[in-house]
Amino acid sequence: MASEKECMCHASECVRLAGLTDDRTVRDQLLGLAQDWISAAQPERDRSDEPGQAFARSVGALTLAAPLCGV
Repeated sequence: MASEKECMCHASECVRLAGLTDDRTVRDQLLGLAQDWISAAQPERDRSDEPGQAFARSVGALTLAAPLCGV
């Protein structure tokens, strides 16, 4: 299983790529993948949240994670 740092790096890359496309379907798929990576990074926190709260809270963390990932 990937570490929390690796999961957040993958999520960050998905969000970055989503920002580069004009295709709504592709963007939605990439953001869905980012949400999955965030959930994998923080499974214990996600269980107690309403759907989407952990994702919304973690989007700010993706900005911080990007420099650590070399993105």
